[in-house]
Amino acid sequence: MKAQSTIIQFILFFLIGLTIFISVGSLFKYQSDLLRQDVVTASRGLISDYLSSIAVIEYDSCKKCDWINITTSIANTTADYYVEMKFEENSLFVTTQPDSATVRSSASKINESVSLLPSSTSSIQRITLTYDKNKNNIVIQ
Repeated sequence: MKAQSTIIQFILFFLIGLTIFISVGSLFKYQSDLLRQDVVTASRGLISDYLSSIAVIEYDSCKKCDWINITTSIANTTADYYVEMKFEENSLFVTTQPDSATVRSSASKINESVSLLPSSTSSIQRITLTYDKNKNNIVIQ
């Protein structure tokens, strides 16, 4: 009888310990996921602002040039999410994958003066914004 109570006691303590371990691990995982989402959300906004500022610089720079190219790069991934940027519906969309969350920007209201041609690129490659002053449009490649 005494051996059985020791075994039952051992099993109960093991299950209680395992439950506490899994609970604490889940709490840390949840906190990590929340922090990761905050970082990715902030990153989408920063990338949108960055690309908008490049578009404004292109639009406002060289007054005698027919077209202007600015090539830049963005970190390949942010919190293990890669970023896709595209011009569509005369707006800038910055999407993080794999969660497909998107931020839409008017590209600092430059879309009121310039046509943003439908185009897209991802953070995996170098990003080139081209402004054609003759046609008054900007494309992202």
